[in-house]
Amino acid sequence: MLNVREATHKQILENAEINNLIKILGLQYKKKYETREDMKTLRYGKMMIMTDQDQVKFYRYYMYIYFFFAKYLRLNLVFF
Repeated sequence: MLNVREATHKQILENAEINNLIKILGLQYKKKYETREDMKTLRYGKMMIMTDQDQVKFYRYYMYIYFFFAKYLRLNLVFF
């Protein structure tokens, strides 16, 4: 998973793992998910991120959470 905090916009758009995640969830780049109608456009209502307890896996978990926080802030409130 790409560290989106330090990545450029171009790097984020070219990252295969992030693009797959966006496609799987049905996210639209730069769309603000502020209403229930906006949320209904997503393919899933909830998402669960599960990892092993080791530090490397926890880092991947953190990167996913940070990606949603940095790019889709409103979704973060739904996931927690």
